[in-house]
Amino acid sequence: MICTNICTHNNITLLVWISSVERLVNPHLPVAKTDSHGTVCMRDPIEAKWNLSLNAVFPNEIDREDAVSPDLGLGQETLNQLIQHDYKEWNTSTIDKQSDAIPEKGVKSLTLILCTVHDILGIEYCPPLPDVATILLTHMPESYVFATIREMINDTSNFLPVCQKDYYSWCKTYAVIVKRMFPAHYKAMEECGALDPSKGLDPIFKRFFVTILKREDVLHFMDIFLIEGCKAIFRLALSLLQLISKKELKVRIKSSSIYQPFYENTNITFTTVFGSDRFKLLVE
Repeated sequence: MICTNICTHNNITLLVWISSVERLVNPHLPVAKTDSHGTVCMRDPIEAKWNLSLNAVFPNEIDREDAVSPDLGLGQETLNQLIQHDYKEWNTSTIDKQSDAIPEKGVKSLTLILCTVHDILGIEYCPPLPDVATILLTHMPESYVFATIREMINDTSNFLPVCQKDYYSWCKTYAVIVKRMFPAHYKAMEECGALDPSKGLDPIFKRFFVTILKREDVLHFMDIFLIEGCKAIFRLALSLLQLISKKELKVRIKSSSIYQPFYENTNITFTTVFGSDRFKLLVE
């Protein structure tokens, strides 16, 4: 469910997610200090900073109703697709069960967060951020999502690409690793454009696997990502390639969809991906 309920502060997922980010970006701090961000004592400071930032962007509350989300490099068409269709499996609301779209309250929360990140944190380009924010909103209120993203942005080396140079560096690095580890896959992917940063790698580096994995697997991956940072994205992408047989690779190439939804294959689960030897070997 996307933001149809406000999270309680004893939510274990909220605690783990924000504490994981704090630990990674502040390795010099005691664990007790970083873990405190998920406790009740930090609720008021987190909400106060969020309200201060929100009021700076929208001094008049009425303006929040007409706010338009910046796409942050994702593209307005893709952002609309995200809102209207891509999270239909995530919608557990009885009222909106017949709708593919994120509930209206969730869309408003996402819009306010993206606008505030853009205006207050100065982020103009970060394609995976809309999906990351949407997933965080499934277990956090707006104030905690903003606090978590703020910490992630402050330590860009660990989490997200915040400029085109960073994004294309990620794509190039991935292509180099694929060439070294999966030469047959690399050749085929080069030919069909699956390694093209402008489109071919969108499901991985722009959409955070939302369009190719099941809801529960994306949430499991978020747990890993917030603990380990961006290297987890590369590990998962390479693990998925490992699961594509040579025969299936040929079929996917012909359909020009190397990264077609993996959830269509009922044999691919969280256990087969994250529990594979290949995934474990890619820890470092």
